[in-house]
Amino acid sequence: MVRVHGPAGKSVWSKRYDRIRDFEKLLVQADTRIVKFYLHISPDEQLARFKQRLEDPHRNWKIQESDYI
Repeated sequence: MVRVHGPAGKSVWSKRYDRIRDFEKLLVQADTRIVKFYLHISPDEQLARFKQRLEDPHRNWKIQESDYI
């Protein structure tokens, strides 16, 4: 998010990425398996999920105008 939306410069997010990589190396050294997934949903499915979130008063605060871009 930080890198995509731009509130932090490269000097900030690159340090964060380094910390994440260092942490993952520690996990691997401790014989912990790391599995990363990328969930891809269609734009129609995303809009349907946004609609459900808007209709739920406990979750509608999570929606922002930028979600629709």
